Amino acid sequence: IEKSTHEILICVDSDSMVHPEAIYRIVQPFVDHSVGAVAGQIQVATPTSGKLIARMEAVHYFLSHRINKAAESLFGAVTCCPGALSAYRRAIVVNVIPVWLKQTFMGGKVMLGDDRSLTNCVLRTHRVIYHHGAICSTYVPDTWKKWFRQQVRWKKSWLQETLVASRIMMHKHPIMVLSY
Repeated sequence: IEKSTHEILICVDSDSMVHPEAIYRIVQPFVDHSVGAVAGQIQVATPTSGKLIARMEAVHYFLSHRINKAAESLFGAVTCCPGALSAYRRAIVVNVIPVWLKQTFMGGKVMLGDDRSLTNCVLRTHRVIYHHGAICSTYVPDTWKKWFRQQVRWKKSWLQETLVASRIMMHKHPIMVLSY
């Protein structure tokens, strides 16, 4: 990040496939200088006609992105830019790296939820929005054991970062405060 030279940083998970126009679309909102980060739309890579887990996750991702993130975006307060596909204004990230990397929770070093943690850092000073046209497909767990481990990891992150975000959200639009 520190050695990058361009204005926008794009993050993609290694198990994700970016759709052909996703990069073009995810950078478009940055013409507005109040935008600090953009969340892409994540879809399940495996066919929804397959295993129950894949179908369940497809519904989860649809609700999480097409409904929740889209609604949060109306107020410029998307609460998590997903690791699978997101973009950040480089100048903001460079400024928050010292705080972001030294974050603690209940006395311990934060090891989970770097995407949500970074989103919280950006939300303090800039708008964070969602772009439904910036699409990325990602693989989901294929066994219940893997799914359960993923969910435990996500919930731990959700707990620690929700407490941080609640202080940030108090300064957002009243409807966003109520929904949060």
